Amino acid sequence: MPFGDLFQRIMIPFQTGQRTYDVLFCGSLWLGDFSAYLAEVTETCRGIASWDGRMLQYTVDGDRHYLKYRADVFSDPAAQALFKARTGRDLTVPATWQEYNEVAAVFTNTDQDGDGAPTIATAEVTKRDDLMLSASISRVAPCAKHPEVKGGFFFDPATMAPLINTPDWVKGLELLVEAQASMLPGGAACGPGAEVFSFSGDQTLMSYSRDDAFVQAMQEDSPIRNKVFGFSASPDPARASTMASQRSRPMYAAPKSRTPCTCPRWTTAIYPRELAGQTAVCPAVRSS
Repeated sequence: MPFGDLFQRIMIPFQTGQRTYDVLFCGSLWLGDFSAYLAEVTETCRGIASWDGRMLQYTVDGDRHYLKYRADVFSDPAAQALFKARTGRDLTVPATWQEYNEVAAVFTNTDQDGDGAPTIATAEVTKRDDLMLSASISRVAPCAKHPEVKGGFFFDPATMAPLINTPDWVKGLELLVEAQASMLPGGAACGPGAEVFSFSGDQTLMSYSRDDAFVQAMQEDSPIRNKVFGFSASPDPARASTMASQRSRPMYAAPKSRTPCTCPRWTTAIYPRELAGQTAVCPAVRSS
């Protein structure tokens, strides 16, 4: 089932009283919407995730967002010389979103790998209702939710005032919009599958999201097998820079760090017992 259809396929039976599913496999971000319709999880699974004092889910999957990049291009003397000529600095693996956008802008529509096709610098999930929310969190979190920022992310927990229009949120999203010029054609409608296979298929220079693009790039039939590196995302206090009203942390840390900055979760949820026993399991969603 396409991810963009999943919420409605679950919520409509809830709202209309249909007994459609026994077990749901879905995004944990919808727990508040589904909470009125779910049974509590068994005692053995309590303590993992709760809502309003009731245990309603347990985590079955964690998605790490991290940078994947073409190591052969970054180490190529011709690419390094081009970058130095255009920016005045040495080519390095991007550690902030500003650096990421700068690298993307320099190499877009050049042929850095010598295959005769123009290089597209960045593959990002930007398709509405198809995991764009998760991708945008990776863009915004270094501005709006690094360790020195206290309180909420989407809302102020004391007042429930939305925080999306605050300077740090706006800055993170402005950097995402700025990168569109370096994305795949039709980049505003790029889903997870396009992101994965454009990187692993030798179309794009960099990618950030889950493991799928890296795993696919390392398959035996991939044209870029053993030519890619990946770094985990982690705040790094040693390289802080000022952004908007708060201090922004770099997007990616050195390879010694293995702590993910962004980790969306998938969960399962159980229908109340009186509704179970005569229905089907909601299909799992796969990105590739």
